[in-house]
Amino acid sequence: MMDQTKAAELQRLEQSLSSFASQRQFLTSQQLEVENALSELAIASGTTYRIVGSVMVACERATLTKELSEQRETL
Repeated sequence: MMDQTKAAELQRLEQSLSSFASQRQFLTSQQLEVENALSELAIASGTTYRIVGSVMVACERATLTKELSEQRETL
């Protein structure tokens, strides 16, 4: 009985660890994407765009930079 309880607890811990690792990987990739976008904005010239759904929409560079910076802080 005690072995089953410990085995079940171990299984729950393994699932939690796996979930945590997946979330961490997702957040790390999001952070990298934001950093790359900010770097590109810093060197880009001309009109800037953002993707909304499947459409690219013109957007002010300052607005886009501000939103990405806020997103970076949230991550």
